[in-house]
Amino acid sequence: MAVPRIFISSTCYDLKEHRFIIKEDLENSGYEVVLSEKGDIPYVDKSGLEKNCYMEVSQCDILVGIIGGRFGSESEIKQEGADRSLSITMSEIKYALSNKKLVFIFVDNNVDSEYKTYSINKDNCNGIRWAHVDDVRIFEFLRTLYEMKIVPIIPFSLSSDIVGILKKQLAGALGRFIQDDARASQENTARNIDKSVNSLENSIKTLDDVVSEIDFRINGRSHFTMIPILCLRNLLGIKDYTVLTNSKQGLVAFILDMGFHLNEKLSTSEIVFTKDNDENRITLTLSPRIFIDEMINPKISIEDCHELITLKTEPIPLTEKYEDEDIPF
Repeated sequence: MAVPRIFISSTCYDLKEHRFIIKEDLENSGYEVVLSEKGDIPYVDKSGLEKNCYMEVSQCDILVGIIGGRFGSESEIKQEGADRSLSITMSEIKYALSNKKLVFIFVDNNVDSEYKTYSINKDNCNGIRWAHVDDVRIFEFLRTLYEMKIVPIIPFSLSSDIVGILKKQLAGALGRFIQDDARASQENTARNIDKSVNSLENSIKTLDDVVSEIDFRINGRSHFTMIPILCLRNLLGIKDYTVLTNSKQGLVAFILDMGFHLNEKLSTSEIVFTKDNDENRITLTLSPRIFIDEMINPKISIEDCHELITLKTEPIPLTEKYEDEDIPF
């Protein structure tokens, strides 16, 4: 049986540790992993190093793109219609997409968060020095990928985040293929062959759409880091918690997971949560304007959030804190 080959595309030096950990973990799971710095790519004398990487991508089944804060080496191949060159990593990703490879994109959490600021203010960004990227072309490439809407773009903090997501996705793809093949085997030989081929092609072409339709339960995409969710995380002081939803129901569930209780007694259109902490009561209020048809409004800005999401801390009333006989007066 052929072993699935996975090409890891990223800048090398800043993401070196991530690359090695991912390679080792996936190889222990039975996959063949290709890294340029590990001698996995055969270099042909008559071809440039960059072209040899593209040749290797064409022979792999899956490309895992990891985008960090460094632009890396500039590609020697000019992109059609572009006024500036991409990096080699970016070109490898575009090459894999154009050759119908299964592609997963992982973006450093800091870079992804800063991209959101860039995307809101992209027309007024001249002269800005960004904290987490060394070249604004990283943001421009991310915008291109987001606009394509055919590839999952997943924020990450740790190498284990990437490995865990990949294992689940690859296992799911294999499971779907086995189910399709089992159903096809019950029919005649000719139809069996046709269906097996079509099933495999469709699985590769539609996997990204399926991931979006199931709300990408195993990781983030752009709507997982919408402005209201980012503002809510900052307001609650939450850093290492991934919110995997773009719906009102999912956002409410996340707030309840944080220990809040939904106040259903109030006759108001606002959604009010409370949480008692020692001597104080924390009240979190969400305006209904955050949602459109039970989904989080993607057009909410950071400025809007200050008005639409409020957090208030006040002492717990003594009448609630003590039983009647314990009231200290």
